[in-house]
Amino acid sequence: MSLVSYAAKLAIKPQGPVETALFDHIWAQKPIETVLAELMRAEVLLFAQSTAEAIAAGADPKPLVMQGGDGNPAMLVFTSRGRCAAIAKQMPDPAAAPLAMPFNDVLRWVPIELGLAINSGSALAAECTPAQVNELRKQAGIFRP
Repeated sequence: MSLVSYAAKLAIKPQGPVETALFDHIWAQKPIETVLAELMRAEVLLFAQSTAEAIAAGADPKPLVMQGGDGNPAMLVFTSRGRCAAIAKQMPDPAAAPLAMPFNDVLRWVPIELGLAINSGSALAAECTPAQVNELRKQAGIFRP
């Protein structure tokens, strides 16, 4: 490991089990499934055009999406307000707050064609494919047409 990489590793301070799993995924090359297992028990932050109440009532959330590294669309989710701060500044309304909700609730409505971009723009970032998100749904007993 280069001196710069080692210094970067020391500067990253994971907070909570999801970020610790992300850190291990990045630096110890653990599989993304270790991150996703922790994510299943966590609350995430995301930006959407609908409110949390409207989403719970069945409204289309229209989540913030980017092009993932595999070329497919990926919904942005974050593990903390600090991790989503850079994206928040780029929103049309920089004062708009992200929605906080349990990740299992997100799995109930996220479109099946979307992967996940976790903490995009942060030192603790990772992506997963739509197939991996669908596998999480199956594990949670959520079946979508």
